[in-house]
Amino acid sequence: GVPGAAPGGLLGAGGNGYSSALAKTLALFVLTHICDRSAAGQQACTQYRPRGLVSLCSSLLADASSPQVLRQWACLLLGKLAEGNPLAQQLAREEHTAEMAAQLLSSDASAEVRACALFALQRLTGLTDGTQPGSAAEAPTE
Repeated sequence: GVPGAAPGGLLGAGGNGYSSALAKTLALFVLTHICDRSAAGQQACTQYRPRGLVSLCSSLLADASSPQVLRQWACLLLGKLAEGNPLAQQLAREEHTAEMAAQLLSSDASAEVRACALFALQRLTGLTDGTQPGSAAEAPTE
């Protein structure tokens, strides 16, 4: 975990009910934004416990009783963590995370979760690196 953090950390915090789900959602949200287009952020999220976030998000994807919003943010975090990050992609392969995202894509009742699962699946498998067609990275030079 993060030096000086409480044992278990925010994502591993015990408790139940709304406040625990809200705390986990907010933590996933913050971590997703730390990883967004930031190799340094991705590295920071895998430095201390490389499997930590991938395992946590994988467990949220595998647990059908996880609240919809947690499944959504777990998918988004996985996608941002894996975006152009071979280490995170490898860790996700070892955890069979892409298979879990594919299962959500085909069976989750929430359209939002299915959309987030597709995003994660694209990044986890390396099918897209996050650049958009016509972006500066892909614009033809004349």
